[in-house]
Amino acid sequence: MRGCYSSRCFGCAGSIDSLCGRFQRAQLKAAIKSLEGDEKLSFVAMFPDAVLAETGMEQKEIKAMRDATMKHYDTMLSEAMLGLNAKTDEQLKTEGLVKKEVEHVRRAAKLIGKQGVEAIHDLKSSPVNDHGVEQLLANVTVHQPTYMGTLLKQGREALAEQAHNDNEHADNDNPHAEREERRRTGTHDAENHRK
Repeated sequence: MRGCYSSRCFGCAGSIDSLCGRFQRAQLKAAIKSLEGDEKLSFVAMFPDAVLAETGMEQKEIKAMRDATMKHYDTMLSEAMLGLNAKTDEQLKTEGLVKKEVEHVRRAAKLIGKQGVEAIHDLKSSPVNDHGVEQLLANVTVHQPTYMGTLLKQGREALAEQAHNDNEHADNDNPHAEREERRRTGTHDAENHRK
């Protein structure tokens, strides 16, 4: 049985052998072992609990990682996809993506551009979408796990620029730009606590 590949789709029967990524168990274990801190959290967050357990991670460590990434998971995926989108088609092909995957990156970035981070809900892996962005990112980063940090940085810059452009052109009528600005400044949480 094929797992849904999503770390957020609990209850699936995902396993390393059931993933359709272009890597093997030893490669994933080595990638996880080579990372630390935020890079490790970002990379590991894309995999189902069952897969992480197969790499030797303990349930306590998996739970701590889930807790640490829960609030920013969708933003992280959006940033990573925008980081990939900053590459040319040739660069993406050099990194191992096939034409269909390059097209997927471009469609995802366009959707994120229109809807913001909320777009990631339709792009993530799920029982009905087993080829979500997590799989694509895993295929790109498993051989160079520290590359995830580069993608996140580039994507963070692209997302900030997008929100800035939205603010300039919106006449205060762009909920995406407003939400993104509140998320960045932390004023959203303060407003919710006052109510």
